[in-house]
Amino acid sequence: VALVVVTIMLGMGIGVSGVSAQESGVVDEQNGTIELSPEETSFEEGDTETIAITYNKISGETPQGIEYTINYDDDVISVNEQEFGPFITGEDAEEVGDISAGEIEYSGITDQDDVDEASNTIATITIEPSCGIDNGATTELELISAGAAAGEAQLDIPAGSIGTVTVE
Repeated sequence: VALVVVTIMLGMGIGVSGVSAQESGVVDEQNGTIELSPEETSFEEGDTETIAITYNKISGETPQGIEYTINYDDDVISVNEQEFGPFITGEDAEEVGDISAGEIEYSGITDQDDVDEASNTIATITIEPSCGIDNGATTELELISAGAAAGEAQLDIPAGSIGTVTVE
């Protein structure tokens, strides 16, 4: 329910459409990217890893609202936790996230003065290999939709593969 409320707020309040960034057609050039750090992760069964989900600003615009959906193969990894990072800050900041089998969702909004530009970390995820997975199994983490807004301006974020995880 909270994810729906913030998604509606983002869509109405600051112009984030919630459609795939590649399909939005709002601007002709990309304004930023959502990336993983590290982009490639390898680990063994029984281990856990933490991966940062970051916003890389390309244009001069700093988003006060951001949302994404990332898909992965839940036969290869499990996402145990999504923790909000320091990018969206302030007393009035609202962030919601959801993890379901094969999908990670995030939506956050704040005032213009409350974006921590010194840190581009939107959130971190904690992952582990799925039970019984074979060595060498790999999954891509794919950004299937993303949106960002600076005031009334929509910022274009391209969809696509943003990283890989391999179980050794």
